[in-house]
Amino acid sequence: MNTKNTPEEGRQIQVLPLRELAHKLKSVHVDPTFQRRVCWSLEQKQRYIVNILKQHEAGSFAFADIESGLERSNEESDASSIEKYKKASNHLGRKSLISLDAQNRGQAIHEFYNDKFGITVTLKVYGSTFTMEDTKYSDLPVKMEARLDHSQMIVVVFNRFSYGHLSKIFLSINSCTSRKEKCSKLLAFHGALGQIRKEI
Repeated sequence: MNTKNTPEEGRQIQVLPLRELAHKLKSVHVDPTFQRRVCWSLEQKQRYIVNILKQHEAGSFAFADIESGLERSNEESDASSIEKYKKASNHLGRKSLISLDAQNRGQAIHEFYNDKFGITVTLKVYGSTFTMEDTKYSDLPVKMEARLDHSQMIVVVFNRFSYGHLSKIFLSINSCTSRKEKCSKLLAFHGALGQIRKEI
């Protein structure tokens, strides 16, 4: 195998408007062999959307890129990885990404944009007060819809990893020895990404 000038695996950090992320979520495959099932209650989903509207911490999203992972698998003649990437790509329509983190957050966004639930909140922004009671996305005031759609979301895409490495990445993101350690990791991670936001 010729490895000259072959790009290595790596991470790409993106900052996307929420509406663009919501569209991207349609092309995400969830592998139940390592990705946890969604478990948020309706109240948790509602609270998350309200937090985004308030411009509070919204967390980050992590995906693996299928095309580059398949390319790497073909280069290394990794039959198992090739088979799994192809299966993921064709599952329930054409998929381009594999979920590694934020499955619950992604589900909440997807459902809200599809009017599956409403939110109740009063916000003072743009010099005005907006009161929403069980308001679905399609019924949001125009300024609130724009505020939500343009909220900046952090997305990390892992490129050129063999499929066998994806479960390890998932575990490295989600496994901590203690809640304190998990919180400190998240604060450090989002602090670094916050600096990236300022530079973009």
